[in-house]
Amino acid sequence: MFFSIFLAGCATAPREPAGKLADAGIAATNAFATDVRDTAAGLRAVDSFDSFTATYAVCRNTALTCEPQLKSKANAEAREALARTIELRAVAIEKLGGAYKAFKAEADYDAKGELMSATNGAIEGVNNFASSVATFAGVPQAALLSKPLATIVSFGTGQFAGNAQRKRLLRGSREISITTQRFRGALAAEAYVFDDLADNIEKSRRDAKLTLIDAKLVSQQEALSILADHLGVKPVSNAEAIIDASPAATMALRSVVAAQSRAEVRKVRAKYQAALDALDALIAAHRDLEATGTVSLADVSRFLAELDLALSQVKETSNVDQP
Repeated sequence: MFFSIFLAGCATAPREPAGKLADAGIAATNAFATDVRDTAAGLRAVDSFDSFTATYAVCRNTALTCEPQLKSKANAEAREALARTIELRAVAIEKLGGAYKAFKAEADYDAKGELMSATNGAIEGVNNFASSVATFAGVPQAALLSKPLATIVSFGTGQFAGNAQRKRLLRGSREISITTQRFRGALAAEAYVFDDLADNIEKSRRDAKLTLIDAKLVSQQEALSILADHLGVKPVSNAEAIIDASPAATMALRSVVAAQSRAEVRKVRAKYQAALDALDALIAAHRDLEATGTVSLADVSRFLAELDLALSQVKETSNVDQP
């Protein structure tokens, strides 16, 4: 009698909902990984933008000595710190994605060792990313996550195996959720840092573009074409000559370049927010699994769709300087 009651109390492992949650986590980390490493290179390129603009301005003035110019060291150091942090974010995303893949494997075929190892790797990667952000973002540094999965319950045998797997899935979900929350907090701090540097980045890009145009090193056609495309019209064949001969057209095009640079920064901010929203929905799905054994991934899917849209918009404008 006691034995039958005990067996009835052994809940079934929530394999299907856990598998769906794992799929959502894998999709999220894949989306977060887009263009991350190129982003760090883009931030470092801003130094070159500033140097080109400053040197051209000095050397075109015959009253000044023409020599290479380097801009603010403080701004360069802040961008470099952010670039290094973004590189650590790339590693954290890769490791977190690995944890979700191992969580999927556990749900599919009871791969307990993979789950423990991969989750511990994610904890380490996210800790390094969060620590880097906290170092220069001016935010309180949370206590580093430990590696509690080292004591995860081992699976049983026979009729008790399902209950042991249930414990592993719920424990795995909790630890991955905690790690994802820490990643979310670090990404929010990174977004704050980017926002603080955004005006400087926007100005550097805008001034470099305008300087290249002024020096006749690049065509004005790109900026004009973007404007014309949005209006559904086509520039005339001699548009460049007309712009060069018209101070009004020249100034109008310069304002277009400035507006485009500002729009690029707005789209990067939107990308950060979409990623944070997707992480919030993913964390909420973890809570549902742990509380009820079920998950609803509608919000996760919606926010990932918004993130994909934000990523595509960033790519359309530029593939440089996009954190």
